[in-house]
Amino acid sequence: MTFANYFSLLAEKILCLWRKSELIGQSFFNLFFYVYCWYLCVGVWSCIVFVCQTLGCHYLSLYLFLFMQIVSAYPSWYFLVCVIVGFGFAFAFYYRLQASFFSAVIRRVLFALRALSVALLVFLLFNPFVQTTKKTLQNPIVIIALDNSESIILNKDSTFYRTAYQKNIQKLIQKLKSKVEVKTYSFGEKTKDTVDFSFKEKNTNIDQLLQNIDQRHTNQNIAALVLASDGLYNAGSNPIYKANNLKIPIYTLALGDTNTQKDLIIKNINTNSIAYLNNDFAIETSLEANGFQNQNTTLQLFQVNGKQELLLASKPITITSQRFFSTQNFIAQAKQSGLQHYRIRLKPLPNEITLTNNAKDVFIEILDNKSKILMLANAPHPDISALKQSLEQTQNTELKIELINTFSNDLQNTDLLILHQLPNANTATLMSKLKQSKLPILFVVGKQTSLPALNTFQNELSIQITSTNTNQVQAITQTTFGLFELSPTASQRLADFPPLEAPFANYKTLSPALTLLNQKIGSLKTNYPLLHFSQNQDQKMAFLCGEGIWKWYLNEFEQHNNHETFDELIAKTTQYLKAKQDNRPFKIKLPANTFKENEDITLFGTLLDPSLQPTNTPEVTLKINNTEGKIFDFVLNKTDQKYVLNIGTLPPNTYNYTAQTSLNGKQYTAKGMFSVKKIDIEATNTAADHSLLSSIATQTGAKRYYPNQTEQLLQDLLGRDDLKPISYTQNTVEELINWRWILLLLGLLLGAEWFLRKYKGSY
Repeated sequence: MTFANYFSLLAEKILCLWRKSELIGQSFFNLFFYVYCWYLCVGVWSCIVFVCQTLGCHYLSLYLFLFMQIVSAYPSWYFLVCVIVGFGFAFAFYYRLQASFFSAVIRRVLFALRALSVALLVFLLFNPFVQTTKKTLQNPIVIIALDNSESIILNKDSTFYRTAYQKNIQKLIQKLKSKVEVKTYSFGEKTKDTVDFSFKEKNTNIDQLLQNIDQRHTNQNIAALVLASDGLYNAGSNPIYKANNLKIPIYTLALGDTNTQKDLIIKNINTNSIAYLNNDFAIETSLEANGFQNQNTTLQLFQVNGKQELLLASKPITITSQRFFSTQNFIAQAKQSGLQHYRIRLKPLPNEITLTNNAKDVFIEILDNKSKILMLANAPHPDISALKQSLEQTQNTELKIELINTFSNDLQNTDLLILHQLPNANTATLMSKLKQSKLPILFVVGKQTSLPALNTFQNELSIQITSTNTNQVQAITQTTFGLFELSPTASQRLADFPPLEAPFANYKTLSPALTLLNQKIGSLKTNYPLLHFSQNQDQKMAFLCGEGIWKWYLNEFEQHNNHETFDELIAKTTQYLKAKQDNRPFKIKLPANTFKENEDITLFGTLLDPSLQPTNTPEVTLKINNTEGKIFDFVLNKTDQKYVLNIGTLPPNTYNYTAQTSLNGKQYTAKGMFSVKKIDIEATNTAADHSLLSSIATQTGAKRYYPNQTEQLLQDLLGRDDLKPISYTQNTVEELINWRWILLLLGLLLGAEWFLRKYKGSY
């Protein structure tokens, strides 16, 4: 029940009592007047609400109206107590006040002010709530998503898609905007909220588009989605699954040509990214030929050096069918160390739709070192098998495994030593020999490791055992680690790997920044190292402070059907330990030797002063030149006593760089090379997939159209019965005492009473 209803009922009851009363006098007349004034105030309040709504003052009318929608946990008749208390308090204070102080009118005004303020205070003690109802009208939204990938124009109608198609889409958007709200997107490798007809995207990811629409337009009035595409996707999942989950009709505009174009295509090249000097390596090539039955071409292998191409091998290809597939192998020899550039090309045939997919480049790093790894174990253990499986994936590596009780202490021709749960009480002679040999060592610490002997052997890591028990610990990757970088996928997977058994001990390191993995015990993240490195110039070491990594090996295969993270961790750990110490005071590093043409390239630089402390005081200039003679000049940015430069993306080519700086009058130079690969995945399939677009449209309750049917698409969209605004109602409950203007009203009532009393000379 609202305030108005309460006070109206109260006034009627009092009037009824007055009529029945035999005592008619001035006091009852005054009482009637006071109640009438009270009721009049409520009536005026309601009128203000009506006037505000009429004049369009929606916010003010809303607040006033909300004040009338009051609820409480107490029975309705409790509100009568507020009126009685306020009325009684004012009556006792003003009714018998002498007329010499105030006139009758002033007394009645003071009476009303006091009654209102006291009644409001008592009313607030009952902790009333305000129940609000907010209605929101949301117009229907039509989303238009346009495929901006390269494959759209790789057909005979490329001129149409550069001209008439764009005009048709713009007209469709303008006509829809006059009826509904329109949101536009263009998509390819990434989704953008703009209309783009450049057709330069190197990938097509329809699934990502649908995910972005789902995230951005949750709980909105989405009437329909218009998807303009050729149906070819080469990134992300099959979009049909996400389309069904959106629960909105998806009208598809089928672009491109479903007819098979006359074309020769290098589909894929499979080879190792690393080969070793003077070794043979294989390059496997998958090719496709469409529309050239009974014709001949040649598959060629070139080594590229700048603008020069050296033909290494060639194979004749006889095309035996209209749609021809073949896999060919080349065997090449690694004759030069460093990053080598190779190109596979199919000789073109007349009337090909495009020549961009006739060739593919591949870059292979040729290494000239072969490493020998010796693994010594205290006893047989599943960890040894997991390490063996991973290390044998690395080419040019010889692995030898021995138990310590049969080892002859022969360390000749060893490049890296792995000690599994060693040293023990009987390895004093071996450890003394290892100190003199300066061999890099990877310690795998377990329950059988003699921790006192390990602490004595080195001073980088101290493990002071406090219990014979072990801790179950998981891995946390440290972002401050700078010796090498794990991939984002590896960092994520490591955190989900099963726990290892680590010694229950106190761990101390001389260099916390050299810890790659820390221990997580249950939900507690600690600073205890799990995988720690030593950067000692005399002897490099690494410490894996836990046993049971075989669980990591098996778990990754169970979850992801591969061992990528495990192999990456072991490979990068051993590569760091085996690598010769680079004592150059000025170095430039890149995260990789090859980049994609849409991938940002970032260079990192370090400069050491004569005391071997990093500094970035002097300026570092960088020149990058490609095989065409173009030169790019840069200046590296200074950050955290180092240098960094993000040069963005570069066109496909092979690049050489030269960085120069000077310190204390001495010149320093660093040189290197990297390559940028062309992304031509869009050109590997030029026949549109309209069946996918039909499936998406049919399963979501819509239709498929062609680019010349945009008018029909417009009529069908505007003819939908559900293309109407939707009204949303939201109810909220808030404590009335939290409203600031309630306190303001109280202050005004009490202030007005005080002012009148003082103005009339009373206390």
